[in-house]
Amino acid sequence: MMLDSGSISAISRGDLEWLKKTDYVAYLTRNYPFDIVANIDLPIMALKKSKNKMNSKKAININIKNIEEFLAKDITAKKLLVLQGNSISDYMNILYHIYMIGALSDTEKHIIGIGSLVGRNWNESVEIIRILMEEVPAGIWVHAFGVGSYRRLSDLIRLSVRSTDTALASRTSSFGKVVYPGGNMKMPKSKNFHQGVIMPINMAVVTYKIPLVHDNWGGLRDA
Repeated sequence: MMLDSGSISAISRGDLEWLKKTDYVAYLTRNYPFDIVANIDLPIMALKKSKNKMNSKKAININIKNIEEFLAKDITAKKLLVLQGNSISDYMNILYHIYMIGALSDTEKHIIGIGSLVGRNWNESVEIIRILMEEVPAGIWVHAFGVGSYRRLSDLIRLSVRSTDTALASRTSSFGKVVYPGGNMKMPKSKNFHQGVIMPINMAVVTYKIPLVHDNWGGLRDA
């Protein structure tokens, strides 16, 4: 079970005070059996769409500060350290800082997350992931946020991303559709289907943030 930061929802409501709630995240981990816990990050792409006019440099500094506070907390779950940025140099700035404080040396306790991939041209997102994957030490689990749709999986596998997540299932079901490996399909109203999602096990695995296992993807590798 994974605890995400909830920052996108907070920012969309103009609640920047949420960015100061690292202590509350630590409290939740002491009371619920999370396996993975993300630091409270400030998603740059979501910030650009909000009414807040914070510049990129300040946003990156907040992300670095929150990672430092998060690493200092006594949390037994794996810590997911989220890279954010507008440009690749922003991502590299945070990654370099994480490296300098020694957080990349523990492959058992720490995971690197890549945020702000949604809302970009996919080729740009792929290039960001590719560059970061070249810099992250071997053995570090890398999670790509929000890009786990069936159209993206072959690229993520090629780039050796270990896990991802997606809102595709819930969004698709809201339109009365089901998801299958080749796409999605509208269910006829006359059949009186419940609004829900039928997903093959490999697609569901991605949705629930379980690591990608490259050997189990079969035809999806070339999807």
